[in-house]
Amino acid sequence: MYCLKCNRENKPEAIYCRGCGEKLDNVSVPTSSDNAKTLPTNATTSSSSILRAAAVGGVIIGGLLLKQFLKKHDSTPQKLASTSDQEQEHGESAGTVSPIGWLIRNQQVWSQQNQLRDERRREDLRRDQIRHQQSQDQMRQDMLRQQRMQDQIREQQRRNW
Repeated sequence: MYCLKCNRENKPEAIYCRGCGEKLDNVSVPTSSDNAKTLPTNATTSSSSILRAAAVGGVIIGGLLLKQFLKKHDSTPQKLASTSDQEQEHGESAGTVSPIGWLIRNQQVWSQQNQLRDERRREDLRRDQIRHQQSQDQMRQDMLRQQRMQDQIREQQRRNW
């Protein structure tokens, strides 16, 4: 016998379902000609409700993540002394910043931050190249000094002979 609520197979003499605990008054007994299990109509409803619950949970989690992102990136409307031409194009009043204005302003800030970061990286690279060149120059000077000392030692040895 199969439970109509959860479609679990139970012993024929069972009074309650082993899967969900439902009383087995309404039981389905598959016929011998039908070897496949028959699913009750509420089994598909159960799976669609699980999908619906998962979708709602995903939307809630996405909303919470968006809220944290916006909080982290200062998403509150702020007073501006004057509005830019781009912000006026998007219909903003002179007192607050709309989400589009906020994005435009922050995009400009992010772009400036990226430019500064790239400039710092170029400066660091130039400094590293200069240091490398200086160390190579120092090594050459040391080698020349060593060679001069060896030449002087050879010259003195030659004189002493």
